[in-house]
Amino acid sequence: MKSRLIWFLSIAVLVLTVGACDKEKKKDTPAPAAMAADEGAKQADEGAKLADDAAKVADESAKVADVAARKADAHDPASADHVPCGAHGAGGAHGAGVPTTGERHPSVFKALPAPGTKISCPIKGETFEFSASRPTHEYNGKIYVFGCNGCKNIFLKDPEAALKKYTFIEAP
Repeated sequence: MKSRLIWFLSIAVLVLTVGACDKEKKKDTPAPAAMAADEGAKQADEGAKLADDAAKVADESAKVADVAARKADAHDPASADHVPCGAHGAGGAHGAGVPTTGERHPSVFKALPAPGTKISCPIKGETFEFSASRPTHEYNGKIYVFGCNGCKNIFLKDPEAALKKYTFIEAP
């Protein structure tokens, strides 16, 4: 009888222990609605991250497109900032900068040249008359005059290389 009582008490303790553990597990296990909400929140976070990444890619693409557009405008006669150098056909879109038969004029000065001074673009070689709208750049104490902003940008990219590659004539 004693052994049956011990066996019965052991079974009862085991059942109570298992029941208590099940209750604890049920407390730790979120309800299906909570699990669904957590999963939805995770998916929303992943969607937000993907949207952020897409926005970053779009921003970078816009920057690249902007740089390309500015480079294209450098020699585009239709660009608002363009000053013709004659590289766009005889007379250019604005009737200025007609190339000469090889006569070269200065493009480097100690001071700004007077309006109407004949100048040869050091990059393209076209001859034009100086005006205040022509792009200039001071480098090493000298003023360089260019036919258009595109030619100036070529010079600015690497002045020392441009000085070696192109014909720069200094005014006396």
